[in-house]
Amino acid sequence: MRVLSLFIGLLALAAAPAAALVDGEPVDVQLVLAVDSSSSVDMDEYYLQLEGYAAAFRHPDLVRAVQSGPNKAIAVTLFEWSGPGQQVVNLPWRILRDEEGLNAFADELAAAPRLVIGGETAIGAAIDFAVNLLAGSGIANGRRVIDISGDGISNQGRDVTAAKNDAVFLGITVNGMAILNEEPALAAYYQAFVIGGTGAFVMSARDYVDFKDVIVKKLVREITTIADERGPRVPALLARNWRERRGATQRLEAAIGLDDRPELRAIVDTPFAAVAGEREFERTQEMLGDLDPPLVAGLIEGGKDLVAQPPRMFRHGSLHR
Repeated sequence: MRVLSLFIGLLALAAAPAAALVDGEPVDVQLVLAVDSSSSVDMDEYYLQLEGYAAAFRHPDLVRAVQSGPNKAIAVTLFEWSGPGQQVVNLPWRILRDEEGLNAFADELAAAPRLVIGGETAIGAAIDFAVNLLAGSGIANGRRVIDISGDGISNQGRDVTAAKNDAVFLGITVNGMAILNEEPALAAYYQAFVIGGTGAFVMSARDYVDFKDVIVKKLVREITTIADERGPRVPALLARNWRERRGATQRLEAAIGLDDRPELRAIVDTPFAAVAGEREFERTQEMLGDLDPPLVAGLIEGGKDLVAQPPRMFRHGSLHR
């Protein structure tokens, strides 16, 4: 039966358009579904995940969630992941607006083949892959959310927290679904190292059978979460009172991953040398490479505010922990 499903799924993928997107069409959420396909997930468990997603997209609560937003539409894609370099898009980007569209997507999920079979568990690489999918979605608006599910901790590839921090720095929210059949404490691991960004959260399922019941609640929450209009990029730098500024350095580190971004740590450690005016602004832009000017301006303005009344951690020109 699974062989027949695999064959039918491959035919469906070959016949499907590359993406059902309309340039410039507004959506409320861009959602990347990242499905664990590593060696710890057997064939039955993998298909239980897809069956759970299929049931969720048919659920009336999810239809109501999609239609509750101002644009009454979401963009979604699904990929499988395991070890470093083992990520494959199974269902490319499409926009879902109504019950008919959600049911059609559910049918695709139910018939989709498994394209990644086995491998290590590289959550950091999966997050990086999801970030690239969002960058190439062709959609300029809507909250950007990565929904990553798995049954184990990362054991290969890039550091998970560094990958998460890079995603959060770009304004992306990373949520987690921890499946506890292999590791009962996995939800705590996801909470500490995997999730991040505006409204980020973890939900857990006891096993792959329980996954079906939990995933619809998770998707409804992801779709209906209200975003902070300022975005999560540099909120710590924009704090306007000393008490908030005192914790700003820690939140800044968490937001932009200073240990993995020496060019940004240089700004902090000077401290915020880019307060000298336009010349330093240009130097900072060059140092930050392809980051957008508003973000650089935010860093500089935040630096001015912090230097005017620096918290203890910033005194003496360095970041003290």
